[in-house]
Amino acid sequence: MLKELIGNDNAFGWKWRVPYFYCHFSERMHMSAFLRVMEEVVDLFLADRDLPIRPVLHGRGWIPVVTQSEVELLDEVLMEEDLYTIYTVEDVFKGLLYTSRMDTYVVRDGKLVQTSTGRITHGYMTEREPNDWAMVTFDEKTLAAFTPAGVA
Repeated sequence: MLKELIGNDNAFGWKWRVPYFYCHFSERMHMSAFLRVMEEVVDLFLADRDLPIRPVLHGRGWIPVVTQSEVELLDEVLMEEDLYTIYTVEDVFKGLLYTSRMDTYVVRDGKLVQTSTGRITHGYMTEREPNDWAMVTFDEKTLAAFTPAGVA
């Protein structure tokens, strides 16, 4: 199912079971949980692309920053359903920021149901000297991680 959802996009897929603590006293996943899912899929994507946050932070001094994020709920997600989360890099802006889309799905009655969609824009900052912060221009390795093969 993940391969079908990812297709040929520069995307990452993750299937997982929704635990109780994402639902808090209800059977339905809450908005705060969708925001956590977005942050988690970003973390998994970066690790998959050999840019795990901790080594990038400690090794390069790059601190991840989010300039914008939004999530739109399209349908409910119930506790213990399998949630398919697809994270797709859509755009890289001037080698400084990248915008990605997160889409989530469940399977109900044998059919795929989209439950949310959202976007998040990320970049990195570094401290050049105490209290002097600057945006990081992506190096070739980072650009390659965010750019589909064959597209510059």
